[in-house]
Amino acid sequence: MKLIYFILLFLSSFYAASKSPKKTGARVGGLGEITTNLNDGYSLFFNPAEITHQHQAILVSSYENRFFIPELSTTSIGTILPLKKHMAAGIGLLRFGGDLYHEQLMSFSFGHEIDKTGIGLRADIFQSQAIDQHPFYTIFLNVGGITQVHPHVSCSAYISQLSPSLFTKHNQGDYTTSMVLGIAYKPYASILILTELEKQIQHPSTFRVATEYNPISYFFIRLGMCQSPFYFSGGCGIHGKHLAIDISSIYHFSSSLGFVNQLSLIYQWKK
Repeated sequence: MKLIYFILLFLSSFYAASKSPKKTGARVGGLGEITTNLNDGYSLFFNPAEITHQHQAILVSSYENRFFIPELSTTSIGTILPLKKHMAAGIGLLRFGGDLYHEQLMSFSFGHEIDKTGIGLRADIFQSQAIDQHPFYTIFLNVGGITQVHPHVSCSAYISQLSPSLFTKHNQGDYTTSMVLGIAYKPYASILILTELEKQIQHPSTFRVATEYNPISYFFIRLGMCQSPFYFSGGCGIHGKHLAIDISSIYHFSSSLGFVNQLSLIYQWKK
């Protein structure tokens, strides 16, 4: 049991260095884990300013498996509710891990759009616990913004885990402030090109690039790449009037651990 426990913790630590557990959503996975300028339901876990682009109530749900190990799986669910005067609110729940080690996150987001610029704030309540250990609790604040600088170009940026631990039961310093800047270029209605730069205070910068192609009205194809750690990703999606289904897969070349696969569902109430 102890051997399995340490192996799982090692794998979790390795993967945490390459991916935040909050990067949920198969569209995100298919686009190289780019989290800016997507303006979809999973924005409530990333840039809270982007939730203002949802004009109807939306429900999202996702399941991710890492390296075909059940204990390294993530499930998430969330909802976004549009409010009056170009405002929106969202709540999200996420769980990673199994009985030996797990992480849980509850997010509360609020966004407000003024003209072509949106701003947002998110509060995260985070809890983690290893077997036979006391649970760790903390609260993080996150801020973000998005603006359309050209009819075909938008810029999105957010700072996550901005505040230090506001409430803890013991010290755990694995979580540092992260700054993310992304640019989206849409040369044609069917093509979206995305770039993103992420910088954690105590780690080197990470650059990502991705593209999304919409050959027919309801079908999407996605490809992405991350520079550090080095991996490729791909995915596709079928988006109907109310229901959207997305799948994605990531392969890590920097290790022999293999694939990260994800499935997401989005349901939107149309007026």
